[in-house]
Amino acid sequence: MFSFQSKPFLLLVILGAFSAQTASACADDATFTFTLVNIPTTTVNCSWLTKNMLKASIRKAAYCPTVQTKCVKTCGNCPATKSPTASPQASPSAKPSTSKAPSAVPSAKPSAKPSAKPSAKPSAKPSQAPSDKPSAKPSVKPSAKPSQAPSDTPSAKPSVSQKPTLSKMPSSAPSDGCKDSSTYMFKVESTGADVKCSWLTKNNSSAKTAARILKYCADTQTKFQCTKSCGTCTIPPCVDDATHTFPIPATGNTGNCAWITKNIKKKTTRQAAYCGANGAKCPLSCGYCL
Repeated sequence: MFSFQSKPFLLLVILGAFSAQTASACADDATFTFTLVNIPTTTVNCSWLTKNMLKASIRKAAYCPTVQTKCVKTCGNCPATKSPTASPQASPSAKPSTSKAPSAVPSAKPSAKPSAKPSAKPSAKPSQAPSDKPSAKPSVKPSAKPSQAPSDTPSAKPSVSQKPTLSKMPSSAPSDGCKDSSTYMFKVESTGADVKCSWLTKNNSSAKTAARILKYCADTQTKFQCTKSCGTCTIPPCVDDATHTFPIPATGNTGNCAWITKNIKKKTTRQAAYCGANGAKCPLSCGYCL
């Protein structure tokens, strides 16, 4: 019968259990989603927090206090280990080991990165897949078939096209048209000063920037005029909702978005009276579009 009284064996079992628990604890909940404050109709997962590196610090400051128990890894809330793991983890450690001697047994699979120095002897068989980097010298014979995708680096000599090719479809990625209004201004509640959209992200403190966006971008007009600073570029095109109607207390009738600007002489008065409650549905008629 196998004996479990060996102290080294028990130590390995304990360390292995601790390692597995720690590795599994330091991971985001893949099924967790949460709603954006500025766009209540949009839900995102943990990876959204760091998807845009320019806004990562602002997003973490705004959302991690409430989602860090689910987005443990993205919010940097992983528990620190005090002792080495008994078996290798799925992800590499933050710092490499300082040992200079090679391991006694070669790894079962090749490492993600090449070794510092190439081996003295070539491999017996060619690799099954192309390497990430090109070889130092080109092969003597050209390949039988052209590559499926363009190479990262240009060829030594450009090919000469006999005729220009005409694309039948537009490019898949249009130019970025997301920008703030250059003329729109809104009032700061604490000082009464009128400021532009750039004030929202002007403060060097990520926490203050996040607080400003949460507070002032909740206003419908500011959200439409400061789309870049508010991070609301994914809002649908600025058009009125053709199905939206609202009551008109003075007449007892109902009006739609077009009614707001139908009478040019009353346009300003109607915008002031009805756009506060209907601006999200009537952004064009309320003058919120850039």
